[in-house]
Amino acid sequence: MADAQGLSYYADPSLCQRLSQTASELHQARQVLITRGLVAYQRPLYQVLALDAAPSGAIPSAAPVAAADGPVDIKAVFTRIWEVLA
Repeated sequence: MADAQGLSYYADPSLCQRLSQTASELHQARQVLITRGLVAYQRPLYQVLALDAAPSGAIPSAAPVAAADGPVDIKAVFTRIWEVLA
């Protein structure tokens, strides 16, 4: 879960469990997201960063991640990010 500012405080073991990833896979995914400017990370906080504009050819998600001012499910956020990057 993340708050309205996109901040999430889940520890790596919790994220690995929720995302069904190994620690190595989580680290690699985090590095890709940081490099692409989609996530800021300063242990122990993640922040999902706003996208300036949808990439060309992006397919809108069938279900929104959450209302703009409510908490969001971090797994849904990462799933959506990977859809956009694919």
